[in-house]
Amino acid sequence: MICLLSVVKDILHFEYNLLYD
Repeated sequence: MICLLSVVKDILHFEYNLLYD
């Protein structure tokens, strides 16, 4: 479960960066 959350957090961070770029 923790691994999955980590992946989701990574994806969210990536999308956030793309949006702000």
